[in-house]
Amino acid sequence: MRKTIIVLSIILIIGSTATAVAASAEAVQATVAKFVFKVNGVEKELKYSPLVVDGTSYLPVREVADLLGYELGYEDTTGTISFEQKQDKSNPYQELTEAPDLSEWINVLDLIRFYEGNDIKASLSGDNSVTNLNIGAFGIGFPFSFEDQYKQGDVPKLYQKYKGKLSMLVYKNNIHVKKSNIKDLGFPIEDEWMPAADLTKTSTKFDFSLLNGVGKLKPVFLYTEQGIIRAMNSKAGILLNKEDLKARGLIN
Repeated sequence: MRKTIIVLSIILIIGSTATAVAASAEAVQATVAKFVFKVNGVEKELKYSPLVVDGTSYLPVREVADLLGYELGYEDTTGTISFEQKQDKSNPYQELTEAPDLSEWINVLDLIRFYEGNDIKASLSGDNSVTNLNIGAFGIGFPFSFEDQYKQGDVPKLYQKYKGKLSMLVYKNNIHVKKSNIKDLGFPIEDEWMPAADLTKTSTKFDFSLLNGVGKLKPVFLYTEQGIIRAMNSKAGILLNKEDLKARGLIN
């Protein structure tokens, strides 16, 4: 049986042209091959013909990824190739088979309350087809109506945008966003910070003067004897990062 593999270092189809990504400068002789391709029993046709080198077949990776239901991304500066599963536009969400870990998510209303109280514009709006989340200068729409959160409330529905880089969860009659996604956008998460006034059982000295003139929810580094600890101003007073405090042994 002829061995058929996808070798990314031989041929990579980017856009509408074929780009050779060579692992070395060594020249090779290749034969154009004709194969019959089937995906789940359905015959498919490739625009670019496969090549055979020393008995091994090399396929155009972008086309093959497309046939298998994946989107291919290529980062030229690092030579990184990525695959993202295509989303069915007729069914823009994924029903999760297990209850999600809500500790990884935050209720959108709690998020908005925290930001608006600290001079960051945040809102949730929408119509019969789209729900929009706006935080600061960032805004994105998800393909469901606001009322959808009350339909099948016990069924967790996951919506993703930007190839999975921003997620929204509709569950338990509420709308949630993933904490890690919000942090990647540069916004803090409330429950990862604590008031400095609550840190009473420590002799550690903090130079809070570094926060003078700094806007709300803009972290700065405080240098202490135990190490660097992030801090920021807020409506409730100075907040300290819990992760940093735990790492320095200042809280459990």
